[in-house]
Amino acid sequence: MRAKMFKCRFPILMASVIAPVVLLTGAFQADNSPWLWMLFVALYAVFGCVCMFIPGKWRLPAGLIGCAAQIAAGWYFLPWREAWPLWIIPVSCSVLLLFTLPMGGWERGHELNPAWPITGLLIHLIAQMLMNLQMARREVFDALYLPVFLSFLIYLVFSLMMQNRISLLGAMPDAAGVPLSIRRRNKILVWITLSLTLLLSLIPAFAKALQWLWVKVKEIVIAFVRWLMSLTKSDMPVGGGGETGDAGMPLMEAGEPSLFAMIMEKIMLVVAGTLAILLTVWVLRFLWKKLKKLAVWLMQRLRSYAQSASEDYVDELEDTRSQGEERFAFARDWFKKHLSERDLKGLPPREQIRKRYGILRRRHPEWTDSQTARDTLNEAPAELYERARYSSHEITEADAETFLKS
Repeated sequence: MRAKMFKCRFPILMASVIAPVVLLTGAFQADNSPWLWMLFVALYAVFGCVCMFIPGKWRLPAGLIGCAAQIAAGWYFLPWREAWPLWIIPVSCSVLLLFTLPMGGWERGHELNPAWPITGLLIHLIAQMLMNLQMARREVFDALYLPVFLSFLIYLVFSLMMQNRISLLGAMPDAAGVPLSIRRRNKILVWITLSLTLLLSLIPAFAKALQWLWVKVKEIVIAFVRWLMSLTKSDMPVGGGGETGDAGMPLMEAGEPSLFAMIMEKIMLVVAGTLAILLTVWVLRFLWKKLKKLAVWLMQRLRSYAQSASEDYVDELEDTRSQGEERFAFARDWFKKHLSERDLKGLPPREQIRKRYGILRRRHPEWTDSQTARDTLNEAPAELYERARYSSHEITEADAETFLKS
């Protein structure tokens, strides 16, 4: 059951990737609420997760029921009579649902193609640009921000967790052999990274909240000063005496606020401003202390993680593994191909020897994976490589120069 629930991450991640496409397609064709377009994304995600729990022989009928639900929702809810291209939304979601069905039979450790998170990032970036550049029907596109933001949060969480699993699978030949402590530390690091990213993204919202708070404080201070001014005013009408004045003479207009009221208003504004500044400084100081503690704790976790997975241990597995290499072979080969001799000079002697041997292996495709350094090199450089790779003996610059010249 847990393994089947674990597979639900596939349709959820894919739904978060297609959500901006569905929302923009609907917004360009009609003026309906964006939650109408999210209905089809939700139907795909729900039926995709349900099909992960269903045995293989019943998975296709369940998928066809999901496709029928998409078409029925389109028939009853979409304004397709005014804009027939809207049918592309339920039809595309149905096709994607059928494409998702075989994932229910995947073995544990099988992941989505990395093209999905990469494509999702591009889609969300393009969606943000289109929503900001669209000037006509502004209210329709403004309503898309919340659903697009929520879908991006879901995409960010599931894609980061996917990259974490892929890195573990790439470092270990057997997913079940990864220690539980390393898996937990990796998940903690992923959630910390996500939390920091969200906090940084909310800085404009915090600035608007502080601006709103400052306006409210000023309004409260002004209201309080006006109340004090009302207490200092005389209840007597300002004007001439009753007997001596002419009966038809109008009363004199009320005088300007007293000097005391004006001074009190200035004093209260200064006090309110000082209190607001002190409160802001206190909040920033509090956040700074917490962030320093978080940074110290994060560094301790990183050191602990580095100690639990030593460099030699990971390198040994990376050079001998065969699982997961094809996922990033193109990018890895491109960077390795552009590693120059000048770049090697900046590395420690031990790394120079190991990187140089890696370059030699790529230049000699006839060397098979089963051949060791003893089989491919002369005795002296092979001994230097084994010392640099498998032992803790000191490797000097002279040793590195000897290996480079051999």
